Amino acid sequence: MGNRTRVALLLVAACGLALWASHHLLTAQSGQTPALVARYTQATNAVRGLNTAEQLYRGKFGRFGSYEELQASGLTAQTRRLVMIAPEGAGASPTETALPAGTIPAGFKLDLKTSFDGTAYWLALRDLHDKRCMTSFFSDERGAIFQGSAISCAGR
Repeated sequence: MGNRTRVALLLVAACGLALWASHHLLTAQSGQTPALVARYTQATNAVRGLNTAEQLYRGKFGRFGSYEELQASGLTAQTRRLVMIAPEGAGASPTETALPAGTIPAGFKLDLKTSFDGTAYWLALRDLHDKRCMTSFFSDERGAIFQGSAISCAGR
């Protein structure tokens, strides 16, 4: 593994840890049920794993890949240890919130698009069970993970 790939992995891991901490602080303040916290933790971890797999893929092939290319390359398996994060006090253990690397949680739909030249990607992981707020998780080649809901759910 080259130095650029190691630096990219460290940056993704550091960003992921910071996002994880802020996500769980906000979740604890929002009054969400432990089951919903575990569900959204799975979604966040899936996006985190995909971001890491994209960086690994770019390091190996010089461009970002589609979901199918990530799976076929076997690089998603290298992200497994990074997606085994569970929130403290949420009533969920790491084994309850962990999924095999590259797995999309049940009830979510992934849209992952890459640019024609492979220099960028964008992904959205939508919660299909949340009909009212339409909660989704978003990310791109910068590695930041965003959680969004419909404006009508701002007070939730």
